[in-house]
Amino acid sequence: MKLTTLILLLLFNTTKVLATAQTPDYLITGNDTLAIFSNPLEGGLGRRPEILNKMCSTSCWRSYVAYFRLKNDSLFVENVYSCCNRREALDLSLIFPNRDTTKQVFAKWVTQTLMSPSGELIDYRHMGYMSIYAKETDFKFEQGILKDIQIFNNTNIPNVFDTIDESTGYVQTYINWANLPELTESFRLTVEVKVDSLGKIIEKRVENSKSLIWDNEALRVVGLIDILPVIIQRGKIIKDTWTLYVWFNPKKRPK
Repeated sequence: MKLTTLILLLLFNTTKVLATAQTPDYLITGNDTLAIFSNPLEGGLGRRPEILNKMCSTSCWRSYVAYFRLKNDSLFVENVYSCCNRREALDLSLIFPNRDTTKQVFAKWVTQTLMSPSGELIDYRHMGYMSIYAKETDFKFEQGILKDIQIFNNTNIPNVFDTIDESTGYVQTYINWANLPELTESFRLTVEVKVDSLGKIIEKRVENSKSLIWDNEALRVVGLIDILPVIIQRGKIIKDTWTLYVWFNPKKRPK
């Protein structure tokens, strides 16, 4: 049976979170303006100025978007915009009251790695800066001076079977009813599986055991899957555990 015809419900084994994907800050380098998944301005604010206290969107909890410029390996604050008005830059003297803002503000406080994502979005996560892209570029700074640049290529082994709503239960087509006892009410078995870096199942177990005969059939059906989705970020497998549901419905038993 081809895997593309085997339809199972696939759910991430994660906990629901009450968070929102955030608007990034930006790093200007040469002719490129790169999104960065961090907010380096925070470390240089000291006491947070009143001008940054107006929050207009849940996708911008910090209330601003900052632009930094990389110039001769040094990092400077270029502009800061309110999330309420991205057309007019804020007065930097209100953000840095103890600095000379008639010149570029050198971001000496930045001793961290600024990660810039690019390329295909391979895993969207509705939480902070957790989404994963095909390419990640790390800019490592020490006291505002660029020390190193590293590039990582992430891998996405995509779905090779269709996902459906659990209520449709198409997986019943592949159940071998001949070896199963009579059934009066439908039920589902939850199968937790773990995969390797190629998406091959290396472990599987039934979480809500019914009895050995039903458990074995659920494991057999899941075993028909050749490959499950895998994302490899920076050489490490993430989301290697999945939850699959096998439905047993007596109405689907062949007459």
